[in-house]
Amino acid sequence: MAEKDIVTIKKQIKTQNALISSMSCNFTQTKKMSVLKQPAISTGSMYYKKASQFRWEYTNNPVFIFAQNGKTIYTKSNDKVTVVKDNSAKLYEEISKIVMASINGSLLDNPKEFDIKYWETKNSVKIILTPKNRNMKKFIATIELIIDKKTYQASQFSLFDPSGDSTIITFEKVKINPVLEDSLFILK
Repeated sequence: MAEKDIVTIKKQIKTQNALISSMSCNFTQTKKMSVLKQPAISTGSMYYKKASQFRWEYTNNPVFIFAQNGKTIYTKSNDKVTVVKDNSAKLYEEISKIVMASINGSLLDNPKEFDIKYWETKNSVKIILTPKNRNMKKFIATIELIIDKKTYQASQFSLFDPSGDSTIITFEKVKINPVLEDSLFILK
């Protein structure tokens, strides 16, 4: 895309996302791994509330919840809730940060952390982010966002790791600014 078009797209994304104080949606996640004959497909729900409340809930295959409420990170598997305090907290924080930055558009203004390329079609914009950070490169080769031009929201989020495995998440039934109780982001 031409630089002037990129500036316009980024402005549209930021303008629309500035109006979001909360969001909920369903998602379908397709994980393709070299060790699997068939892709692993999971479904779930995602909830977001400014500024740092986030919940990612798998409703099948297996049931698992990851939630962030400010600086506190929780996971729930089966009926066991854990407050994450070990080294894995950093990984969860990074995942949460990337997803929230995708929602609010700030991910696109991070040239220190990512090389960013844009492609445009009639109905969408594809944005490819390649990490510059050596540690992040160990886990992420590229991130691809598909932005719907009608809403300027991400309709798909794809993560490709250095081994060639991928995780593709498609967002469905997106609700902007629903009322979300704070208790949704605290696991018990």
